[in-house]
Amino acid sequence: MKKPLFKRWTTYLYAFLAIVLLGIILPDPPEIEPSKVESAQSEEKSAGKKEVAAELTETEKATAEADAKAQAKKDEEAAARIAEITKRNEAEAAKKAAEQAQADADAKVTAAMAAEAEEEIMQDALQAVIALSEGVVVDIAQGPGEDWEIVYATISDAWYLAEEYEKERFAETYGAAIKAALNEKPTFVNFYDTYGKEVASEKMFGGYKIKR
Repeated sequence: MKKPLFKRWTTYLYAFLAIVLLGIILPDPPEIEPSKVESAQSEEKSAGKKEVAAELTETEKATAEADAKAQAKKDEEAAARIAEITKRNEAEAAKKAAEQAQADADAKVTAAMAAEAEEEIMQDALQAVIALSEGVVVDIAQGPGEDWEIVYATISDAWYLAEEYEKERFAETYGAAIKAALNEKPTFVNFYDTYGKEVASEKMFGGYKIKR
């Protein structure tokens, strides 16, 4: 059974009045100040930026570490190459030095052998001159100085039996023969008797001075 119309309206009125009273009694909701809203938004943005910056910092740090490792590896490889090149150059230098030392030693040996061979040839030639004199020249020796600069030719007493012109011819002939045996070295040939007395000496501009 439905309520009468005035009772329904009474109920609606009471409900409306109750809502109005509640609106009056209850406090108004707090209002958020615009500055606080902006501050909160700024803090949120700042926090976001910090997070992004932190992420970028970590990325940059990781990139820097990777670059540093790559550079360190390149430096190690470069140092290894330099060490290898240096070692190879040192080995080549040592090899060249050894080859040069061997070449110098061979040259010295060759020069010594050549000098020895030359000396043997000269001695053979001088012995041939002695034999050619048929006993008048008894010895030919190197005098003071080096490389046969002065030669002492020792002759027998047959020298004293010859005439002055014969002595001069003999000195010139055998002086030239001795020089030829010495490969025409710049030599002065002087003649001595078996007692060591000088009997003929070569002049500065050629010829011999007969002394005995």
